[in-house]
Amino acid sequence: MVSDKRKNEDDVEEGEGDDQNVEDFFGGGGEFQDDEEDDEGDDDDVEDDDDGDEDDEELEEDVSDGEIDEHDSLDDTDDDENKEESKPKGGSWGELAQHQKLEYDVDDDDDSSEDETMVNRVGNVPMHWYKDEDHIGYDVEGNKLMRPATKDQIEDFIAKADDPDYWRTVFDELNQKDVVLTDDELQQIARIRSGQFADADKFDPFATFPTLMEKWGGDDQKTALTGKPIPKSSFVASKWEAKKLVRMVKAIKSGNFKRHEVKKPDYNYLIWDTDVTNERQRRGGADLMAKQYIPAPKPVLPGHNESYNPPGEYLPTDEERAEWEAMDPDEREQRWLPTKFKSLREVPLYQDFIRERFDRCLDLYLCPRIQRMRYKMSSDELMPSLPNPRDLEPFPKVLGQLYKGHTKRVRCLSMSPNGEYFATGSDDCTIRVWEVDNGRCLKAITLPGIVSAVGWCPNLATGLVFAVVGSEMFFVGTGTGGDEEHPLPGNDVVCETKELAEWSKPTAELGAAGVRLVLKHNAAIKSATWHAKGDYFAACTPDAPQEKVIVHQLSKRRSQAVIKKSKGSKVVSVLFHPSRPLFFVATQQHVKVYDLVKQDLKQRLLPGLRYISSMDIHPGGDNLIIGSFDKKVAWMDRDLSTKPYKSLRNHKLAVRGVAFHRRYPLFASCSDDCETHVFHGMVYNDLATNPLVVPVKILRGHKDTGGFGVMSCQFHPTQPWLITCGADSTVRLYVP
Repeated sequence: MVSDKRKNEDDVEEGEGDDQNVEDFFGGGGEFQDDEEDDEGDDDDVEDDDDGDEDDEELEEDVSDGEIDEHDSLDDTDDDENKEESKPKGGSWGELAQHQKLEYDVDDDDDSSEDETMVNRVGNVPMHWYKDEDHIGYDVEGNKLMRPATKDQIEDFIAKADDPDYWRTVFDELNQKDVVLTDDELQQIARIRSGQFADADKFDPFATFPTLMEKWGGDDQKTALTGKPIPKSSFVASKWEAKKLVRMVKAIKSGNFKRHEVKKPDYNYLIWDTDVTNERQRRGGADLMAKQYIPAPKPVLPGHNESYNPPGEYLPTDEERAEWEAMDPDEREQRWLPTKFKSLREVPLYQDFIRERFDRCLDLYLCPRIQRMRYKMSSDELMPSLPNPRDLEPFPKVLGQLYKGHTKRVRCLSMSPNGEYFATGSDDCTIRVWEVDNGRCLKAITLPGIVSAVGWCPNLATGLVFAVVGSEMFFVGTGTGGDEEHPLPGNDVVCETKELAEWSKPTAELGAAGVRLVLKHNAAIKSATWHAKGDYFAACTPDAPQEKVIVHQLSKRRSQAVIKKSKGSKVVSVLFHPSRPLFFVATQQHVKVYDLVKQDLKQRLLPGLRYISSMDIHPGGDNLIIGSFDKKVAWMDRDLSTKPYKSLRNHKLAVRGVAFHRRYPLFASCSDDCETHVFHGMVYNDLATNPLVVPVKILRGHKDTGGFGVMSCQFHPTQPWLITCGADSTVRLYVP
């Protein structure tokens, strides 16, 4: 017995390292108590040698590489027979052979050790230090490890396509070589990425230590891992925590429970302090803030002139003092004059002390604290690149002819199709026909009211001009074309649409003056326009109960209400398409395009204006210019968008009229600010190229009369000339 006891003690001393390995493997520091069954097992361990050999063989079969089988249980619910088979007989945990077996099984989990794979012994050193060297580090004996050959991009691409293990190959930066990951390593990576234990398939990290020791072939340990006794408080609930919970429950029931409130920062803070912690979230972080930070300007240090006993040369003379007192306080360089005192005790209180401190604080508050990056750009770079107006000639520049004859405001004008004559209507109740070249008035006809609109018929054979007076349209023979003694087309046709408009012959007095036909509507006419062929014309009557827009046919004396109701705003202007059966109707805020053949709405344009005053269509038919009383002109491209392509804000007052030239790429707008702006507006046949709009000239000449300026404008049909009429009762012709 004594020899066996000494042998066991020697075995325990030799196996201390094995116990330490097991303790490190399970994390160390675990506490457990010896069971009574373990003490009883010690008495039964003394058996025959044959039985011990058989038990050792059974133990070797049961303990396999220090691993837990997936069918093994980690609790104490196994059968007694399984327990007896798993328990070693001859000294069990205390024998040296079993310790060596357990140590070998635990350390033999991985075939490769870290020392074998890590050949380079440079340690935690950045490998870019060796990028210019022919070696990558040193081995354990201090010899240089030469840099291995690396694959280029072509070889890497070929390996990516041919090598089946390319997806599991990683580059070892320390040893400068490719390493192929095994299946076990890939499983470990997958478990780590999913938030699990890396070796969860080998042992249960939540199992109790005695259970694990029992499964690994031992159930008795003579010495505890630590000598610290287990405190009683670990088994008994804390009475202080119970009292605290009772107080919290009572406070919640009574409504006196106070939650932890987040303390708000003080209102007073340093305005010149840089909060680097918050700025780290921004792009650039603290480094950018350090570059942009501007320190607070320091006040100027006092000089000799601020001394209570300054030198004599700093003291002002009587003339300088009188001059300083006579100056305005805001123009003085300093608010005080140097004064000499015998001692510091005789210096009085400075009156502007509070004011200077306030100005100092105000300067600190308003001064920029962060330097903003600004682009150094000249004014020329901000301006759009436009061609030189000289390259866009010809366009009207100077006054070529002045037409005088009207006594009151000239509201409207219209050019003849051949460009030799034009007609004007005025508030003096007359319509006049002028000759363009010499400015001679060919004809003056007095009508029974103010002429608000005139329109020259595109058909030269008729030689008619309509004049709108209230709710009536008077068709006047100009005497410039056609036979006035010959009756008008449809003179013998009986009108069948008297409910819309009444066709009638003029009175003897009007007939003698030159009026050949009268068309009376049910309400006042806002505007009217001719069709390109000269047989149809349209008139808008926004105050009529039903018929808002009426289209008339001169040859058949027939009228048709195109638009009976206008939802929202009133109709202010109408236009025919120059070549297609389209009809444009402008309300106060939008323009509608109707198809006359299909008789439906084709498009709705939104110019973004508050109150439309006038509009004109390009000879091509796809572009419009719209003027408004809110001082803006909108260029609309129907193929591009329903919103304006360009919005021009060149005028200072309401825009009265706009006009396109029929041959030249020109358009103009006139306003109550007595200015007429001429623009170069080129429309390209290529749909991918946007129109070019360039302002070229501002024409002035009309005078402001009663708050009105230029009332209307129109281009010559063949020449780059522009005719304008104004509230000063004059008509002007501008030429290049």
